Amino acid sequence: MGGDINILEVISGKLCPKGVEHIAEEMIAPLRTVTTTAEVLCGEAPLVSVRTSGPVPLEKVPELVRYISSHRVEAPVVCGQVLIKNVLHLGVDVISTRSIAPWPCCNLPSNS
Repeated sequence: MGGDINILEVISGKLCPKGVEHIAEEMIAPLRTVTTTAEVLCGEAPLVSVRTSGPVPLEKVPELVRYISSHRVEAPVVCGQVLIKNVLHLGVDVISTRSIAPWPCCNLPSNS
């Protein structure tokens, strides 16, 4: 037995060009768009759902989820709001996927 087997040559059937491209990317450098939650301070809900603005390397997903989970945002949060820019220098932002109104009687100390 000699030589490497090209997996794309082994796959058979009707494959569209995008399917072949996706298989190659998945085998060489798998990427994922991440969805998780972030803590909301003084909001009507304790968590807000978030997603990355684009895919990230699969091996970075656990570190990214830990980082986002440790991040706190202050209400109000608007759907589509960028909560973390260029998270972990991966070239993607973390964006809220829902709005969270502020809790009326919550007063955080000001930073001034």
